[in-house]
Amino acid sequence: MNDENLQILSGKGWLYKQNDMLYGPVPSQVIADLINKGILNANSEIAIEDGEWKKIKDIKHFNQFIIQYEARKRREAIEREERRQKRLGILLLLIKITSALLIFSIIGMAGYFGYKKFILPRKDVRSPIEDDSVEITGVTMDEWLEKHPPLVALGTRKIETKTEEAKVEEKLSKDTIKKGRTGKEKKGTKDTDKGTKVAKADIPTQKSPESDMPEQLTDAEIYEMIQKNISKLFICIREELQRTPDLRGEILIEFVIKNDGRIGDLKIEDPRFASGPMYDCFLKKLMMWKFRSFYGERKIVKYPFYIKSKK
Repeated sequence: MNDENLQILSGKGWLYKQNDMLYGPVPSQVIADLINKGILNANSEIAIEDGEWKKIKDIKHFNQFIIQYEARKRREAIEREERRQKRLGILLLLIKITSALLIFSIIGMAGYFGYKKFILPRKDVRSPIEDDSVEITGVTMDEWLEKHPPLVALGTRKIETKTEEAKVEEKLSKDTIKKGRTGKEKKGTKDTDKGTKVAKADIPTQKSPESDMPEQLTDAEIYEMIQKNISKLFICIREELQRTPDLRGEILIEFVIKNDGRIGDLKIEDPRFASGPMYDCFLKKLMMWKFRSFYGERKIVKYPFYIKSKK
């Protein structure tokens, strides 16, 4: 007679050990529930009251519960691993998407700055600024000279070329005339001659301009610089159009090129823009230009912009 039948006939319950503690007596169903919950395992010892202690795996009636429990645990382990792999796959996918977006962002930014730095400045002078209703253009070299002669002319303010010796002689000459009016012309003349001789000894002669420095800039040089940078000047007009939507017609600017090749002054013929945001924008961009140095008189340059509605 096996232990299960003996337990049923005798009416006695099962005893079991857990953590060095003795529990029971309990019926067979309790032992089965404890196995299903993982509290008891195949090596746990149980016994009928006053009976011999045996491992659960050695009692045939409880083997099926052991097998069921172990099968369930294996299935749960497999499901846990599948969920872990799924989460890992989602994480890897998110990493790939994020990396791709980052790469595209870097490429996009590089393309934008490359276009802004290298492509936009090379646009043709006659290319209008992109706008739905307004067209802004400059002029060609021939149109420039034909419509606005002379658009490039010599400055009205000459560079001082007198030597220090000449300045002293001029001053002494004026003093001589002044003294002559007071009745001391003869004595004043002697003093003047004497003073002139002393000044000549102390004043060094002026050096002539360097042989490799041109006397003047050519119209072609000036027009080439305008053409190279005109798209940046268009920006100033486009910004003004945001403030003055009805702005149309010709905007004529006039600027001075100093002997060091830098822009020294700016004037906008339209009195509305003699100062203000567009004037400041033009001046800021013109101050970045650098022509060749020259030793002749300063250059005054006039250049027109035409603003008209698109047909």
